[in-house]
Amino acid sequence: MRHASVVLEQHLVVNPEVAAKLSLDPDAELFHLSRVRLADGEPIGLDQVWLPAATAGKLLGADFRDASLYGELDRRCGVVLDGGTEQLAAVLATPAHAALLGCPEGSALLLIERTGCHRARNLEFRRSYVLGDRVAISTAFGCKAIPPRRD
Repeated sequence: MRHASVVLEQHLVVNPEVAAKLSLDPDAELFHLSRVRLADGEPIGLDQVWLPAATAGKLLGADFRDASLYGELDRRCGVVLDGGTEQLAAVLATPAHAALLGCPEGSALLLIERTGCHRARNLEFRRSYVLGDRVAISTAFGCKAIPPRRD
């Protein structure tokens, strides 16, 4: 599938709730990126991400219509996330979600909340709302086991 994004917001903000999740002062400036993710031109999800502006301020000049956040974070800021946590929950599309994702209000969405770390410090908070009928998730844990053969 061809990947692209529609950038909704890309600016510096103050958000005390997110700052607390990143162990920052409530008035800390944050880089915020909000975008609708597309696959072959069709919406598959809404991504909202916040990072400390002191670390990620150089991302203001990035073109996230085609670029990867983590690629730009590495290239522009010299930062590669090395850990984190995710929580997944099933939610229903609000009217705002439905308008952005082109789905009926009340459609099943998968909410993924991620806190990404760099050198044992919380650096990223992300909320992703993914259309439930357009996603499949695979995970691996422990050793990298050889996937089962499909004969």
